[in-house]
Amino acid sequence: MSPTSARRATPSPDGRGSDGPDAEANPLSVEHVGGVSRVVWNRPPLNLMTERLLTQLLATLEALARRRATRVVVLTGAGTLAFCAGADLGEEATADEAAAARLRRVGRSLVERIETLPHPVIAALFGW
Repeated sequence: MSPTSARRATPSPDGRGSDGPDAEANPLSVEHVGGVSRVVWNRPPLNLMTERLLTQLLATLEALARRRATRVVVLTGAGTLAFCAGADLGEEATADEAAAARLRRVGRSLVERIETLPHPVIAALFGW
């Protein structure tokens, strides 16, 4: 495969693909084209954040930090309505204090990882 051709990689540690109909199981997809690694939040129409999505995003950024071929990371959302409309309130409504603490911890780790990533990170936003 040439360095400019697109190829998909899975961010999930279990090795399953990200492009199936079950976005809950694989809420992210990653596409590499040349030196650009594009990470897509795959929960349209609003791409709501869940603990699983944030955890997989953190793992994906960790992997991209070690990927020599990646020169820039682009974060974007699937669909045409929103990049991300915020937290999934349905998940939050059922969360106990321990789950809420985990979500805050993952969120802080994610922000720190973006700040320290050895590649520029671009958020390709549309909608709200």
